[in-house]
Amino acid sequence: MIVRFIILFLFLAANAHSQSGVNFKELPLDEALELAKKQNKKIFIDTYTPACKPCKKMDIEFRNKDLANYFNENFINVKVNMNGPLANAYNSKFSVIFLPTLFIVTPEGYTTLRVEHIISAKDLLQFGMQSNKS
Repeated sequence: MIVRFIILFLFLAANAHSQSGVNFKELPLDEALELAKKQNKKIFIDTYTPACKPCKKMDIEFRNKDLANYFNENFINVKVNMNGPLANAYNSKFSVIFLPTLFIVTPEGYTTLRVEHIISAKDLLQFGMQSNKS
């Protein structure tokens, strides 16, 4: 019985780890910019609402292992609920109209990428790599 429990636990732990994907933080814009400056990284921003079906599809793309590894290493990843308390600051800076809208932003707050639709993990990874070259 204990062996079965251990096997089940290890399976669930491995499965949860493989689905973790991009590690997002919910940060106020000023804190995200400050953290980006300290770490010398750009910011990747995902805007969403809980009821947004296309946003839920993007959540699946964010689990892609290659995308997650690259973005977790190279970006400050921020997820913003556009119905939540952080929405006003992000919306006034970036004028979010469609969801999901994804941004890559410099530590100084300049947008280097804006995508206003679902995008594949493969394409987002390519955009992220190109963004870091400039």
